Amino acid sequence: IISVAFHPKGDWFATGMNNGEIRLWQVSDSKQIDSGQGHDKKRIWSIKFSTKGDFLVSGGEDGTVHRWKTDDLAEAPNLIGSHDQPVSSVAVSSDDRFIASSGEDGK
Repeated sequence: IISVAFHPKGDWFATGMNNGEIRLWQVSDSKQIDSGQGHDKKRIWSIKFSTKGDFLVSGGEDGTVHRWKTDDLAEAPNLIGSHDQPVSSVAVSSDDRFIASSGEDGK
């Protein structure tokens, strides 16, 4: 596990793995309930849920930023941005309208 984030309602959490996989877990029993693959099978350095919890954003070692639907992680994520170097952090605005990312390329 490289990164972790709690769903806004607090009943789920997501993990970003070293193989580009996002996993969704139930807090109550730590049971995995969904997963999806992205980031060219490279490390996911940062993940963040939207305020409403209907999507999450991830940034990876491959320099890309992806948007995932939390109700179906198996569906291919949307590529929403890229950097020339690995993405170190992602953020979602409080109204879910904007997504920001930072990378090792200084952008």
